[in-house]
Amino acid sequence: MRLFISTLLLLCHFSTLAQNPAVRLEMSNGGNTISTMIIFFNGATTGYDAWYDAPYLDEFSGWQFGSLIGTQEINTNVLPLSLLSDMATITVPLFFETTFSSTFTISLMQFDNMPSGWVANLIDDQTGISHELSNGAFSFAGNIVTSYNRFTLNIENGIAIYGCMDDASCNYDSSATIDDGSCDGGEIADDACDCEGNILDECGVCGGDSSSCSGCTNANATNYDSTATIEDGTCLYDQEVYDVALALCPECINEDQIDEGFTCIEIWEPVCGCNDVTYSNDCYAFYNGVTEWTDGECELLTPYNPDFDNDDIIGVNDLLALLSVFGSSFVSDSDCGNGIVEDGECCDDGNDIQTDGCNACQCEGSPQDE
Repeated sequence: MRLFISTLLLLCHFSTLAQNPAVRLEMSNGGNTISTMIIFFNGATTGYDAWYDAPYLDEFSGWQFGSLIGTQEINTNVLPLSLLSDMATITVPLFFETTFSSTFTISLMQFDNMPSGWVANLIDDQTGISHELSNGAFSFAGNIVTSYNRFTLNIENGIAIYGCMDDASCNYDSSATIDDGSCDGGEIADDACDCEGNILDECGVCGGDSSSCSGCTNANATNYDSTATIEDGTCLYDQEVYDVALALCPECINEDQIDEGFTCIEIWEPVCGCNDVTYSNDCYAFYNGVTEWTDGECELLTPYNPDFDNDDIIGVNDLLALLSVFGSSFVSDSDCGNGIVEDGECCDDGNDIQTDGCNACQCEGSPQDE
């Protein structure tokens, strides 16, 4: 009577259950077959429930096949639908027994309405063999000593990715499809991009070294990288392109020609270097490494430069030089620092006045202010 009621109740739900995810296995031997069903349905439980689960009905006296809920032999096993979203592997124990030795075959006859990526794997616990039933049937030798609970059906998410699915947690994994309980509840610092305290680099990579968007950004280079946004100095050019680039934009300072110990003649013939610095003459420009210059002083960007004699020292010499140009009548006989080699001078300190504040200089053949 209980079997009749259970079967009747199941038939009442059949139209609804038929629309739900379902797996049906079939065991065959000779011309005989036995099926067992696993259906996923809202409201079902993992334990035995007479409202949903249909107990096993012996069909053949010689052998039996079905699923187990505890020790209860089941023909139709109805499980909670939520298992398909909460679990990566749903394990269903199977039972099998026979009174004779023969070859038996288990086939996957139904795998309806199952989520994408899920598969049915049959585990032979006696031999350790795992077989994906969607790839074909599984045959085995059965006999009277065959273990009763020899088989397990694993319904698995073949594309499951385990991780923390709590987006408020520090170790949240946006690619995870199964929450593995690893969420630590920590929070990422405001100025960081991950739990380790790393920050975004210039390329927007968390914890990166800005190399992912670095490269040669010069379109004239042979190794130009159109995706690079940071110039890393690796540009290469063929000789013709390099010569053209050098002619259009020559290097202004050549460190190889810098010689601080070389003595230039003290004559005021100012030149403006390509670095926008005024030098007393081209000799000073050259031995300061300047590769190109134009005659005349550089255009002043400010109305007054207190370092009037451009010796990087602001002192009495600058005052005297200023007065010698704009008001020489205030300092009699003092031509020091005016940038002009006048009559009687061998350099711009050649007036032999010891008290005029000029630095001594030595001209060839004519020592002065010694």
